[in-house]
Order: sequence, then structure tokens, then C-alpha cells
Amino acid sequence: MPIDMLKFDMAQVHVDLNESDDLIFAFEILGKKWNAVIIDVLYQTDCRFSEIASAITGISDRVLTVRLQELEQEQIIMKSTHNFGKAKFTYKLTKKGFELAKEVQNIKKWSSRWRKDNDGNVN
Repeated sequence: MPIDMLKFDMAQVHVDLNESDDLIFAFEILGKKWNAVIIDVLYQTDCRFSEIASAITGISDRVLTVRLQELEQEQIIMKSTHNFGKAKFTYKLTKKGFELAKEVQNIKKWSSRWRKDNDGNVN
């Protein structure tokens, strides 16, 4: 049914800006290329930089460095230092990051169920 714009009352439209802000915040993190994949890798196990880089095909070392710094700044991941003669860093999810990773797993399940294959068929 088409909306008669002359009779349409904007007061009937309610958008909860706080809920929108929450969604925007979440996708400012997950919307950046590679972030969800990095979170997914760290959900499986704590990793060193080289292990994350090996697990993600197509990500450059520079982009991985930037994404890890951003995720650390958002307190999604933390970097631990281990000294074995030479400093080694291990990345792991924080509590905040672990909760987000569980939601990434749900998005992964949804995608697996609904993405189209090369023939245009839904899996």
C-alpha cells in the first residue's frame, strides 16, 4: 500500500537513537575488512602475529598490524609479551572480545546458511 505523503505523520515514526548508536558502534568494529576474521582466528586460540598472518589468506602484514592496533585500542584484544631471549608477542581476546567473538560465530553460521553459491543457489 503506497504511503500518502500528505497524510503521513512523522510523529508516528520512532527511531531509538541509542539502539542505532549501539549497532553503529558494533559495525564500526566488524565493518572494517579483516576484523571479524582476526577475531574469529583468536576465538580458536591465542596467536602470535605470524600465526594470525598465516591463518588469513590475503591480508598484508601492514594491514594486519593496523587492525591489531585498532582492536587493541578498542580493548577487543590484548597483546602479551613473552621473553625467550627475544621478545615475542601473543594476541588474545579480552572478555569484551570473547563476547564479540561469540556473536561473530553466530554471523558465521547465518552466512553459511544463507550465502549464495556460484550458481546463485542458497546453500
